[in-house]
Amino acid sequence: TLKTNIFKDIFYYSGFEYIYRKIKPAKEPRALPTLPLWLFGVYIAIFLVASQRYENRVDIIENRAIGIFSQLGTPAMKSALSRIATVQNYPCPVKPKILNPVSVFRSIFAKDFVYTEMVELLRETIEDWKGKLKDVSLMNADLHDADLSKADLRGAILQGTNLKGADLKGADLRGADFHKADLRGAILQGANLEGADLRGADLALAKFHEANLQKTNLQNADLRGVYFHEADLRGAILQGANLEGVDLRGADLHEADLWGATLQGANLEGADLRGTDLRGADCFKANLKKANLKGVNLQKVNLQEANLSGAYFLNTNLQGADLKGADLHATDLQGVNLRRADLRGADLHEANLQNADLLGADFFRANLKGANLKGADLAVAKFQKADLQKADLQTADLLGAEFQEANLKEANLKDAELEGADLRGANLQEADLRGANLQDADLRGANLQDADLREANLQDADLRGANLRGANLQGADLREANLQGAEL
Repeated sequence: TLKTNIFKDIFYYSGFEYIYRKIKPAKEPRALPTLPLWLFGVYIAIFLVASQRYENRVDIIENRAIGIFSQLGTPAMKSALSRIATVQNYPCPVKPKILNPVSVFRSIFAKDFVYTEMVELLRETIEDWKGKLKDVSLMNADLHDADLSKADLRGAILQGTNLKGADLKGADLRGADFHKADLRGAILQGANLEGADLRGADLALAKFHEANLQKTNLQNADLRGVYFHEADLRGAILQGANLEGVDLRGADLHEADLWGATLQGANLEGADLRGTDLRGADCFKANLKKANLKGVNLQKVNLQEANLSGAYFLNTNLQGADLKGADLHATDLQGVNLRRADLRGADLHEANLQNADLLGADFFRANLKGANLKGADLAVAKFQKADLQKADLQTADLLGAEFQEANLKEANLKDAELEGADLRGANLQEADLRGANLQDADLRGANLQDADLREANLQDADLRGANLRGANLQGADLREANLQGAEL
């Protein structure tokens, strides 16, 4: 039948019948099966082609490598070393193995790779000559995990070079070009990178502990996870760089350019940021505790919920800065420009804001307990529901300021300028308002119990429903004041 014939043909052409007949000869001998032998022959031919192709390519690579080795230690050494990347990246097919048909077909038809043994050998060559790599071009070379500690790579061209996990501790990398290099996880502790170009380099998890990065170009670099503890970044170009969550504790960023940089959650505790340009930077939740911000331009910078306690702000420009929820407790902000800054919900208790420019600043629900605001310009500032208990506002300019429902208990407002101020519902219990100018002020429903208002100017003030029990009004000017419903 047809089914039986098909089975016999498969048995015959597969070669199983031949093996079977060796064990048990047939009465009538049949010819050898040709298909298995033909397939085997084809496979051997393909293997030989693949093997020859592989050997030819290896010979080319090895001959080129020998040419490099022969020039080491000669005047042509730099030229020889610059050819390393070409040899490392020279395409090489997979080595075919006769007992592995997959490797044979991959060697012929798959995309070529590199000759791994030569890549490693040439990497070791670079390690051996690491003290003489000044001005050498190693563009696109594979130096991953290489030991280049204390290497002399001054002015070296390392564009696109694979330095992933490389050890560059103490290396001299001044003026080196790392454009688009892979430095992921590289160790650059104590390395000198002054004037190096790191634009476009992948620096994920790289370690720059105590490294010299003066005037280094890191423009638009992604530096998340990079370790810059106590690094020297003076004059570094970090425009638009992403430094989110980066460790910059104790780093020297004197006169660095951080315009438009992202510093969200970055740790800058004790960092030196004198003269740094941080305009447009995002410092949301950044830790700037005890940082030196002398002369820094923080105009319109996002400092929401940032920790700025104990930071140094001499001649710092914080005009229009977003400081919502920021921690500025016990911080010296004397004479600082905070004009129209957003300080809503900020912690400023016991902060020194003497003579600061706070015109139009917003302190809604801010904590200003015990703060020193003596002589500060607070005209048209907003203090709604702010806590100013025991704050010193002596001689401060509070013209047209808004204090609705603010807590000014025991605050010192002696000789303060409060003309036209809105103090509706404010708590001024036991406040010192001697000689204060409250002309045209709105004090409706304010609590002035036991307040000291001697010699205060309350002319045309609105005191309807105010609590003035126990208040000292000796010498106060109450002409045209509205005391309707006030408690006296």
